[in-house]
Amino acid sequence: MGTFASGDVQIYLDSKEDAKKLRDALKENPEEELERVLGEEGRGGYSFYDFDEDEESESVEFKVCSDRLQNAEWQVDNLAKYLKKLVKDEEIETVIEFQAELLTQYAGWHMDEGEFHEDEEE
Repeated sequence: MGTFASGDVQIYLDSKEDAKKLRDALKENPEEELERVLGEEGRGGYSFYDFDEDEESESVEFKVCSDRLQNAEWQVDNLAKYLKKLVKDEEIETVIEFQAELLTQYAGWHMDEGEFHEDEEE
């Protein structure tokens, strides 16, 4: 069992076209896309979701999460490597800024409605 982590990612690009291309690639199939660019190093599970759908924006914004903090960090690290490789290979023009922050949950409780109607066992 690990520590849950989630966070926000913002990628600011030089053009709307690059933003759309990047948003579409990461939203459609991030596993395939990161492996395509990074090879074996990019192989794994990615949980990118809740993409900002503003087609007129020069940024790509979404959320990332994992049940293990180490995996969330791995996803963000690979994303940074992926962006560097896209720029180097001239698949996108430039990344103006990349930001990602992860929040962790160390303690928390959740009970749903049904649990309040159960008999307590001693």
